[in-house]
Amino acid sequence: LELWVGFQVFSLGAVVTVCFRLDLVSGMFRMRPEKQAEMEGWKQQLEEVGKERDEHSETIRKLKQEIKDTVDGQRILEKKGSSALKDLKRQLQLERKRADKLQERLQEILTNSKTRTGTHT
Repeated sequence: LELWVGFQVFSLGAVVTVCFRLDLVSGMFRMRPEKQAEMEGWKQQLEEVGKERDEHSETIRKLKQEIKDTVDGQRILEKKGSSALKDLKRQLQLERKRADKLQERLQEILTNSKTRTGTHT
């Protein structure tokens, strides 16, 4: 005794009719031979699409990581540049103070020199 069972499956944008033969004595399902070949073709296509999806996912993951690395690199460069600028400003301020002190010292020396020269005459 056999019973044919059929149903439709929507896969990869197409409707596929799947038919099985049920052997009522053994309880085994068997697909019609012509549908078996069609089903194998759909399975192969599905596997290929799955592989492509995995490849695309990996490419997306790599690109996201590359973007993250680039952004992180830019932040590091900005911090280094900011730090270098602060350091240069600090050095400039110290040099200005040093120059002011030297100017004061020079003025002091010149004033003392005039005073000594004026007293000797």
